[in-house]
Amino acid sequence: MGDLYVIRRAEWVSSLWKESVNSSSTKLHSFAFDRLFGMPTQALTWYAEDHSRFATKPHPNSRVRPNNRVDRITHQAPKEFLSGPASAPMSDRFTANIVERFSQLKMDNEWTKITDLLEFFQVEMIPANLEAMYGPAMLAQHPEFCHDFWLFNSSPSFSRRFPRWMIPKAYAARERLLGSIKHRQKYIASHNISMEEGPGCDSDVYWSPSTIKKWHDRFLRMDGFDDDAVASLYLGIIWASNANIVPAVFWMVLELYRCPSLLSKIRLLIAECSSHSFRHAIFSGPQSPQPNEIAKIPLLQSVFADAPSAGSRLRHASLRAQVCDETVWNTRAGEHPLDSFWAERFLIYPTDPRSGPVKRLGQQERSAGKIQASQVDGDAGSSKTERYVSFDGLAGFWIPFGGGL
Repeated sequence: MGDLYVIRRAEWVSSLWKESVNSSSTKLHSFAFDRLFGMPTQALTWYAEDHSRFATKPHPNSRVRPNNRVDRITHQAPKEFLSGPASAPMSDRFTANIVERFSQLKMDNEWTKITDLLEFFQVEMIPANLEAMYGPAMLAQHPEFCHDFWLFNSSPSFSRRFPRWMIPKAYAARERLLGSIKHRQKYIASHNISMEEGPGCDSDVYWSPSTIKKWHDRFLRMDGFDDDAVASLYLGIIWASNANIVPAVFWMVLELYRCPSLLSKIRLLIAECSSHSFRHAIFSGPQSPQPNEIAKIPLLQSVFADAPSAGSRLRHASLRAQVCDETVWNTRAGEHPLDSFWAERFLIYPTDPRSGPVKRLGQQERSAGKIQASQVDGDAGSSKTERYVSFDGLAGFWIPFGGGL
């Protein structure tokens, strides 16, 4: 792997991000696909030989052929899957899938005790996400895929090169995952499934969205890449789109349910996106509020920003000195320490000089004065249009999802 450098000062981190176009992630990708996702050696060699970088135009000194620009191809594919134009219908499908799964749960007005809240989200979210990305046939043909995924994900020992005899269940789970992906690929090839889209078409069953087919062809055009190598790439994409977001949702929901008053406010704000009550707003089909409208709620944005970060700060406190720098972060004079969750950490109220995630100049000397109760409590009333979410001044200090830790 070479040398490892730990960068702590925020200005250095920011300058590094600005030069990302001149950097390369091939060594990191090679490490991940080799140790975590079991990519064959003949495909891994291109990660060592590709010096073209991931920009649209290759490095002037690069002699790598366009079809072998593995750094750019493996960088662009997840980006298009997860944040490009193809992600919009994928998001709609996920929303429909997760609402359908939740609507089938036996829920009433009484509390139901479950032994593991994280496991609940693992069981419910990844099937909805996989079906949104790859269609329902994947899980119909391989119903144990989700169980194997979390068994594989729970073993960090792959990165340490633990041999098979030490973690046989994890290795077996990974082999089943790769086998399931390859089976899907071979089925498509042998049945010559059309890429025409429309209700009832086979393409809806096996390729959702059609972008996946385009990238599948590009993967196979790379020298040394076969079905085994492409399966490892897909496993990497599946891992990237589930391994972080599910724990992030878990932390968010956990913090909401630990504070009933906050939960009530969030429910009211969601209900305000439609003319229905919270429960009816979520499970009322076409009349339910759209995800992009819910995502605009400032208080919900702030909760989502701080809950996973608080969990990461607790788990990796010894590694996160720069992230927990109290000379930068606003804790309201210690009322909301950085190792605890604060729902309004990222909210700014124009009339409150002590609000917002970053300490303001002379903040400690200012008198806080009296702030309207609706602003302090995050009420869904008059303050709804006054407060807003801000990440200004946090470059190098706030790292979403713990920076992948």
